[in-house]
Amino acid sequence: MPSPRRDYALIRALAAAGLLALAGLFAASTRAEEEPPPYPPPLSDELAPPAAVVSTPNLVVTISPLGAARDGKPLPPGAQVQIAAQVRNSGPVPLARVVLVARVEGIKLDAGSGWRLEGETLVAELPRLAAGATLERRFTVRIERAAPLPGATLRVVVEVRSDGGEVVNTEAVLKAADCAAAYHARFNGIRTGLIQDAKNEADAIRKVDPTWPRARAFAALGGKTGALANAERLAAYFLAQGGADGEFGRDPLRFNFVRWASDLTAYTSQTQNPALCSGAAQVVARYRDLIAPGTRRIETVRAAAASALDLARKATGAEANDDLVRVVGRAIEKARLKLDDGKPPLAQLAAARAALESDRKLDPAELEALSTSETAAVLAEAVKRIDRLGDKISGVLAAIATAAKEDCVCAY
Repeated sequence: MPSPRRDYALIRALAAAGLLALAGLFAASTRAEEEPPPYPPPLSDELAPPAAVVSTPNLVVTISPLGAARDGKPLPPGAQVQIAAQVRNSGPVPLARVVLVARVEGIKLDAGSGWRLEGETLVAELPRLAAGATLERRFTVRIERAAPLPGATLRVVVEVRSDGGEVVNTEAVLKAADCAAAYHARFNGIRTGLIQDAKNEADAIRKVDPTWPRARAFAALGGKTGALANAERLAAYFLAQGGADGEFGRDPLRFNFVRWASDLTAYTSQTQNPALCSGAAQVVARYRDLIAPGTRRIETVRAAAASALDLARKATGAEANDDLVRVVGRAIEKARLKLDDGKPPLAQLAAARAALESDRKLDPAELEALSTSETAAVLAEAVKRIDRLGDKISGVLAAIATAAKEDCVCAY
């Protein structure tokens, strides 16, 4: 049996320990009233959940089409566009488990790196987004079909949410249109309208106009060289042809025009295809070069007519801006012949010649004024006919150029 003395010592030791514990608790309680400890205890930045520290939205989301789609041009069927989704944590603390969900309307989604396809949406997860950090995820959309211009507007929506309950939505707008189909839709009108009109005019320019005079009213001066000689030779040619330009009925101009019209007919008869707009702008340059021999002939006649009018102005003392009607009138008045107002220049000259007395001889100045005016009048009539062909040729090329400019506007 233990000694009673030893039991008392143990009791005294336990009592002392109890008193110390009670004193410690009392001191702790006093400190708690003065300076309570934080609760719950702070965690490290890596372990702290965003919901515990974020009370206002801190997510900034932007999505941007990349590549050719960045300019906002319509996307044709088959086009693939990469979309960049950027998420920025603008807050002071990290965010945990940020989830991105991408949805589209009328577009095919292709999962990219860091995404998974869930039904008709893409989902990406960011385990952690540090304070002030920006992360990017890219995905691809594909245009499977589109209507011709103006097409349709398509939406790409990205929703971003964090474990803290923040949700941010943003969207990008894409245009989709079948530019090749819109361009092709114009071909039938160009082929059956404008190209056929040009063919008809090329046939007409080769035919005699029965209303044309076949001889001069006033003899040519017979210039040996220079602008006057060129103008008089060309005027004599058109008078002999009855206003027709037989050059377009003979090779090489005949073959040149036939090939030009045939090639354009084939071009505007082709079936629709996605690559139709490729090089459309260069088509006009190609066909302009192809018809160049014919257009050079047209320019030759125009230049000769302009030169002849300048010579007639000088011979009659007309002003620099006087038109052909005024110039011919001055020539007739200069020769003291009857001016029959209201008639075309060639008819006025014919009437003046009929009124000339048989025994009267014109002096050199009078004859020069009448002769050069008649040369200018003949070439002016020739220009009217040949301009109709030139205008039809230009109209075909302008229509194709306009169609290409207005319809071939897609990004690819």
